[in-house]
Amino acid sequence: MCNNNYKKNLDALSKSPLFKNLDIEILKKMIKYFTLKKFNKGDFINCYDSYKDFFIIVSGRLRVDKIDPNSGKYITLYVLSNGDAFDVLPLLDNKEHEVEAVSIDNSEILQVPIDIVRDWIAQYPQFNKEFLPYIINYLREVEEFSAHISFHDTATRLAKLILKHTVEESNYEHNTIRLIHDFTHDALSKMIATSRSVLSTKLQELKHDGIISTKKGSLVVKDFKKLVEKAKK
Repeated sequence: MCNNNYKKNLDALSKSPLFKNLDIEILKKMIKYFTLKKFNKGDFINCYDSYKDFFIIVSGRLRVDKIDPNSGKYITLYVLSNGDAFDVLPLLDNKEHEVEAVSIDNSEILQVPIDIVRDWIAQYPQFNKEFLPYIINYLREVEEFSAHISFHDTATRLAKLILKHTVEESNYEHNTIRLIHDFTHDALSKMIATSRSVLSTKLQELKHDGIISTKKGSLVVKDFKKLVEKAKK
């Protein structure tokens, strides 16, 4: 591994929520087992890879989809970005996770054999301590997703999705939407379990109400307080 890559990989690992609180000497031991892989926009990480290997995103975004093998229809479970880990479930149960991860951008990802990560959990108490809160957060995300799909109408689900990815910036006219700002209507519809046509209608309603707008092809939040109120309905 060249020196530049080593520093880049170590820096990326140290910023990951799962690794950031570990002692630097432990991180230096761990980073030697990682390989930096590059994925082009649209590339897939298949189930077999996620069953055998563990990934930390250095740059770019991954979209994780659950697909119906009979119809080919899919729903997006979550979007991952810098520092996020994939895939947690095979790490726990040593079974294939029937999802597909798609590289939304040209991405750089650290890859390590999943058996080595299991050894780290047993070998390093500090890593084991960090791992449990990470798993709890993952499970809460899945629980919230299920609740939104089951209990809320489409307009509320859309408002909650945008709110989840919005960074409030009180000193600016527009608030930043992270990760999903440039998603197509089709991609957004897959995140709230609706059709593209219904999603488009609900987006237009949010624009009409002055809650969101489009700037240079990206969604922005114009009225954060109204968005919060919309998400509560």
